[in-house]
Amino acid sequence: MSPTRTTPLDEVTTEQLRLAGLALVSAAAFVVLFLVSVHTTGGRGIDGDVRAWTVHELAPLQPFGDVVRTTLPLALAALAAVLAVIALGRRRVAPVVAAGSVVVVSVLLARLLRDHLPRPPVGQGLNGEAVVNTFPSGHVAAAASLLVAVLVLWPRRRVPRTVRILAAIILLASAFGSVVTHAHRPGDVLGSLLLVGAVAAGVLLVVRGLAPASVGAVGSARSPRRRRA
Repeated sequence: MSPTRTTPLDEVTTEQLRLAGLALVSAAAFVVLFLVSVHTTGGRGIDGDVRAWTVHELAPLQPFGDVVRTTLPLALAALAAVLAVIALGRRRVAPVVAAGSVVVVSVLLARLLRDHLPRPPVGQGLNGEAVVNTFPSGHVAAAASLLVAVLVLWPRRRVPRTVRILAAIILLASAFGSVVTHAHRPGDVLGSLLLVGAVAAGVLLVVRGLAPASVGAVGSARSPRRRRA
């Protein structure tokens, strides 16, 4: 019998399909959120109401938000840099490339989209100038992408559950800090999270496709196989 031929579809893993799906769903949700929260009257109204409630009802937490916005990106960048050095010392280049790509692409894309996506004004400033929203948030994009970088670069093969829970708490703190300090509307923050999700899934999909043997799961070294005696 002739050997069975392997098609490209056979080589696609469940993990790659999951990453591709996550990238597509996140990107689609980003577009829908932008259209609804920025370009519809109802969406802008809900966004503004949630922001106003947060700013007024949770005003005592504004100092906390200021601290989070100031220190969190720097702390995450320092931690990611340390983990990158450790990874390079172990010759784990692929996770470093993936982590760096997620941060750079996310931050640059958030800035470009914020500056160039067309949007109507949401009000007037004190001097009568038009005020537009800042969708997506650059601060949250930086913090979220750096947090992804930390998880990708984590030294162990499996990121501990406690670390993942702590990462989720940090992500929520970053999002909350940007809203409670008047810096962004909730839609801006959610848009950044969706943007980073799409970028991270896309980058990991590419890296795992190019270097499947160098890492088991990007961000962790493949455990050595024992040779049979």
